[in-house]
Amino acid sequence: MSPNRLPIVCAAAACLFAAGLAGLGVLAQRPPKGLPKDAPADQFSAHRAIAHGFACSAVTHPAGSRQNDEVAKYFLEELRRLGVEAEFMSKPAVNGNTVRLHQAVIGRIPGTDNTGSVAFSAHYDSVPYGPGATDDIAGCAAMLEAARALMNRPRPRNDVVFVFADAEEIGGYGAQGFCTHPLAADVGVMSCLDVRGTRGTALVFETSSGNSGHIRELRAASAHGALPVSSSLMFAIYQASPFGGDFTKFRNAGMKGYNVAYIDKFMWYHTMNDSPEHMDPDSIQHFGAHVMGTIGHFGNADFATVDLDGGNDVYFNTLGFNMVQYPLSREKPLAVLAVAALLLATLAGLVTRRITLGGYVRALLLFPAAAGAAALLALGMFCVVFGYENVVHLYTVKLTYVPEPRALYDGNLFCVAFLFMALAVSLFIHVPAARRLRAAELQAAAMAWLCPLVAGTALLFPGGAYLFTWPVIFGAGALLLLLAGSRKGEPGPGLLLAAALFATPALCILPPGWQQLMWMINILGAPILAALVVVILLTLMPVMSLLARVRRSWALGAAAAVLSLALLGAGLLIGKPGKDRPLMNSVVYTADLDSGKAFWLSEDVKVDEWTRQFFPKGLRAPVSDLLPWAHGDHYLRAEAPVAESLRGVRAELLKDETVDGKRRVTLRLFAHDAPRNVDLRQTGGAPVTAATVAGVPTTPGKDPFSLSFELFPADGYEVVLETEPGDPPVFEAFASVYGFPEIPGVTPRPEHMVPEPNTMRSGISLRGQHMYISNRLEIAAAPADLQ
Repeated sequence: MSPNRLPIVCAAAACLFAAGLAGLGVLAQRPPKGLPKDAPADQFSAHRAIAHGFACSAVTHPAGSRQNDEVAKYFLEELRRLGVEAEFMSKPAVNGNTVRLHQAVIGRIPGTDNTGSVAFSAHYDSVPYGPGATDDIAGCAAMLEAARALMNRPRPRNDVVFVFADAEEIGGYGAQGFCTHPLAADVGVMSCLDVRGTRGTALVFETSSGNSGHIRELRAASAHGALPVSSSLMFAIYQASPFGGDFTKFRNAGMKGYNVAYIDKFMWYHTMNDSPEHMDPDSIQHFGAHVMGTIGHFGNADFATVDLDGGNDVYFNTLGFNMVQYPLSREKPLAVLAVAALLLATLAGLVTRRITLGGYVRALLLFPAAAGAAALLALGMFCVVFGYENVVHLYTVKLTYVPEPRALYDGNLFCVAFLFMALAVSLFIHVPAARRLRAAELQAAAMAWLCPLVAGTALLFPGGAYLFTWPVIFGAGALLLLLAGSRKGEPGPGLLLAAALFATPALCILPPGWQQLMWMINILGAPILAALVVVILLTLMPVMSLLARVRRSWALGAAAAVLSLALLGAGLLIGKPGKDRPLMNSVVYTADLDSGKAFWLSEDVKVDEWTRQFFPKGLRAPVSDLLPWAHGDHYLRAEAPVAESLRGVRAELLKDETVDGKRRVTLRLFAHDAPRNVDLRQTGGAPVTAATVAGVPTTPGKDPFSLSFELFPADGYEVVLETEPGDPPVFEAFASVYGFPEIPGVTPRPEHMVPEPNTMRSGISLRGQHMYISNRLEIAAAPADLQ
């Protein structure tokens, strides 16, 4: 081959190697293809599971709603139809003056010689802002389809338990209730299936504490098709976060297991677009792979010999679903080894004068220049798609306050645009510099910048330092190769290509990590994502040195920049409001059924084409006289008619007697409006001195007496009150109801608008579409036949 062509061939080979391996690292962790409805009966089929989504998540069904009761009934009946032992758990739990309702559908497939059950959980309630087809009917449907497949297989040794929990979205009440169920004591391993998006790879992002045994067993479950994607960095980040869910309840109750979720396409999460039409079969198939693989591994195990205790480990995927695991105690020694190896290699280069001090210092300046420029350009692009004022508010006032959604619908597209712009910046800076600096100087300086990241992750996120430790170790090896091959000048193209191969570990673990971070923070973290692209490219300095030997290599950077701008433009062009990219607004309704006064309220920043029917004048005023927790005077407020269908909270007197000189009344509280919460506060009459709810004594709030019901069942509660002699007690009942009042003349939202979910402007008091209904209750003396 002509010496003039060798650099071109080696540069092309190095670029193809880097791009190909990075792409393979990402693609190899895609979820498996969803199996069709006609798959064999003993196999898990995502498309069969999705049919359940269409059956029970066509409308919103938040906890406490009658629609949610129908969803629970559906899963109970389907389990029984399959021949699975099934029950509906419903029990009140009293804590002080608060009454919570713990509900769940529980299915059990008995094993042949049980040593501990293999349990799974998902929640069937939705948020009030969308039908919850993926959050979390997808998890429930996956469990139901797994149960069907299991009923077509030989029974495993151990029991298999499925928990369809209620009320995860408001506090994990169903999961909490299962923790005291008799079946909970026998759980050998628990997997919780949930989502934070509407598609993507199912990530095992959390385990119980002491995960060494968990990960060892999870890796073994791969032989049964579990397909795990997980890392100790995910575990460390989630442990440091304030978030929790049903798995938190199980873990606190002493259960061992895994928390699994997929998190891509966040902007459809908790919205009306979380619908059955948008359920992703591949993601649900990945849920199925975890469920069936876990059962395959643990189903015939003897839990007396399964060790799920021990310390925490470092673990991560290499390529695809293959995992590496080693004790956490080795993390810091490996980090020290990585830094020491790089330091020794760099010193060797300086001593042998194959690295000059001036060249090394100049090379050190390249990364901050490239990362800073990439971050600034990404920030500028973010301002274009999100709005300058919105970006300033986001980064200077509140990072979780997202005023409007349009830019986020195509967030992944914009993030890829940031990626290519960061690639262009890095090429424009590093390739010209590589013509003036030695390859060893570039490599040594690039790896030096990874060392603070090694130290930072080791200290802040124990178990996460692997992400940069192994690239530094192999990068030091590449540096030694360059030093060994540059005794008679700069290394040749073949040697540079060989040195580029040392980036293999980095290209296997860093690009998938970047993608997972993109799913988590999306365009809100534009500068971070862009800077991290430059960090990944630090592992490819031999490729930069090869490109420096190719004429017109600037065209590669120019092509990346053009592609970045094309993607940016495409995102702006397709980002028009529509059904898949709806605008968001909120209108809340309050009504006092005794005074006959009602109001429309909203905390929206602007009055739009739909909300103008409620707020034609756009007047703003305080609303604390109606909703005491809503402070400020920035609320839209207008008078509204009282909906004739509203009935408020009512009391049916069952018994009235005198015991030890006190009046004791037994009554049934009920509400036809299907409230989620009901607060009862005494406003007059003889003081209430004691109360029981469903036979359980409470510690009612005093001065004045109060009770709070979090979840209100369709048949209400039986309440026993004791009062001092005197006037009949009078209460104010305040009910929180999901939904919108039935008022003639109100135009429904157009297709391109949806209720604002709780994922947008964090901290606001009013969102979506809620009703707050108040009415007066007086417990008058009973007729003679009830005394």
